[in-house]
Amino acid sequence: MLGDQVAHKAAEELSTTARVLTANHHGVDYFAQSLQGTLSLALDARERDGAVVVLACGAIPINNLTYPRGILSYQHCNEGATCGPLRLPVYPDRYKRSMVCTTPAMDAPMLRRARKRIDTLRCSGDLSDMAARIMDDILHQDYSCTEVLQCDSYSQQATLLNHRLWQRLFADPTCAPPLAYLEMESITAELLMGDLSTDSSLASSVLFDGSLREQVLWQLDGERACWNRAALARRNLATGTGRSAAGATGTVFFWGLDARRRRVPLALTTGYGGVPHLQGVADDGEFLRVPFNPAGVSQALRERRLLPSLFVSYLTIAMARGISCLGGYYQAEYLPVMHKAVVDALQGLPECRNAARAVSGTVCDAYLSGMQAVCTINRNGGLIPAGPLEIIAGGGLQEQELQTMSRLRVYDAHLASIVDTLMDAGADLVNDEAWHLKLDRELAATLGGKVVIKNE
Repeated sequence: MLGDQVAHKAAEELSTTARVLTANHHGVDYFAQSLQGTLSLALDARERDGAVVVLACGAIPINNLTYPRGILSYQHCNEGATCGPLRLPVYPDRYKRSMVCTTPAMDAPMLRRARKRIDTLRCSGDLSDMAARIMDDILHQDYSCTEVLQCDSYSQQATLLNHRLWQRLFADPTCAPPLAYLEMESITAELLMGDLSTDSSLASSVLFDGSLREQVLWQLDGERACWNRAALARRNLATGTGRSAAGATGTVFFWGLDARRRRVPLALTTGYGGVPHLQGVADDGEFLRVPFNPAGVSQALRERRLLPSLFVSYLTIAMARGISCLGGYYQAEYLPVMHKAVVDALQGLPECRNAARAVSGTVCDAYLSGMQAVCTINRNGGLIPAGPLEIIAGGGLQEQELQTMSRLRVYDAHLASIVDTLMDAGADLVNDEAWHLKLDRELAATLGGKVVIKNE
């Protein structure tokens, strides 16, 4: 999709560093925290003439906090009344619950409506002239190009658009290491269909060896980003609104996709004559059932009736192949738990102890998220995150600014990102409507002269 040169660079990066960034959500990335995590990895790639490879989670709704549904502007005109960036939707409301990985490609009428919204926001004073001009230019030059509009899906469009916007972030685009921003579930499915054709692969063993599977199911029951078998059972027995009241269910190994391409939690059952199946019930009552064997799972993955869960993705990419997945603050909690469960299960079987030693040596506690090195000053004199629009409006990143970013302490980078972190992970701790105004000013006093400041 990005040309042979970028593909070769990305492949070389994987073979030399065995490292990818997995902290991000898929979609066109305007969220400052995830964008700047990608920039952090780029600082190292620049030193080695390497590439930046991102495997981003696509099984998330396009209307979530990172807002893959449209464009975010942090430097807007009503910071006193609004915490966080202004949202400009590209996809209409009917797609709010769609997942990035199943959302159809955006089309020209959507882009025309988005450009009209930009004019409305500029005329109302909610959006600065500079931000409006940059948004309009991106929609015209990048989103509307033939290559993007001919993509089969939003997931493919996001890969192309992130690559194009990446060049705009650097004052000298030749200083930008190549960026390959890919959907993790698609990569996992491709790898997994090959693994499931081999009985000795790690995925085949964990998923289809009854003893191993039961140990993993038991150890990870109720853990974050895994599954809750009691809640899944309640959901599958419930009717109507009772399904949504079943609590946090997670899913066993895979998500199902219903007729509307929305994800459905699945439980592993051994009914129907003792033959295992993955089954679940969609919110509207649609019943899903997939035979749980290598052929049945592979076919469902090929037909996009199943999506790999986070557990299966990390089993396939990190534990089976030794790729270090640089994650976010949530992954730093749950991936080591998943890793330990798989190693413990393998060690419990004498014939799997060599595999246990191999898997135990893989790196599953790497972290790269919740840090920012580039900020902007809002109209109240506070320090706020800088997304791509703010960086572009400030002329792109100069070589001297890239050097400043490299020297920033990890502690200060976490402070610079605290507003985004609170909105994501600590919203329940914030009970003062003006908390962000106070925090922005404190950050300006604390970090002035340390971080890179980009203003129009």
